[in-house]
Amino acid sequence: MKLLSPRAHAIIALLIGFALMLSPNIFSFIDSGGPAVLVPRTMGLVIVLSELTADNRLIGTHSVSMWLHTRFDMGLGFIVAISPWLFEYSNHGITTWLPQFLIGTLLIINALVTRSTYRYKYHGQN
Repeated sequence: MKLLSPRAHAIIALLIGFALMLSPNIFSFIDSGGPAVLVPRTMGLVIVLSELTADNRLIGTHSVSMWLHTRFDMGLGFIVAISPWLFEYSNHGITTWLPQFLIGTLLIINALVTRSTYRYKYHGQN
């Protein structure tokens, strides 16, 4: 069952994107440099920018359907979750890879529980 509206999805995804961009500072692995810092910041920015194109009724151009957008988010979540191993910086410590793994997983879950269509309430005769 899809629990989240596209609007709620957008709010959560924006928070995820900003959290990912700030994760090197929040979890104190900014000194690691290189891909350990560049990848989460770039992926966070991609998540935020993708919300600007989605038909989420909150922000954006509404040029990408929510069905397609949630599939894109699942792919992004997978890449974020495996990025410490994909870009070979998982050996920088648990505070480097665990936040990205959890944030990527959260992005996938957010996409999986989001409705791709809107439910409208009709006012009129019952």
